[in-house]
Amino acid sequence: MIVMKLTINMRILRMATADAIKAQAFADFLISIGEGTENNVYDESDLVDLIQLSDEIASKITMTELINKTFPDLSNMYVYLIN
Repeated sequence: MIVMKLTINMRILRMATADAIKAQAFADFLISIGEGTENNVYDESDLVDLIQLSDEIASKITMTELINKTFPDLSNMYVYLIN
């Protein structure tokens, strides 16, 4: 089996410089999470590893708002899946 990795984010290359720097930093952050190299914090109360988001990345919305924005049709799909 041949495994190929993407090494250049072509979308970032087409952005204005200031936007490209932020986008590249975020892309690098996501890669580090996926590769397991991002610093994490172990939460003994929940027995899970947590990743701390910077204020720039973290959103000021509630968990419910985040879920609704990420999965706008989730409640309809849930009803569909259980019926």
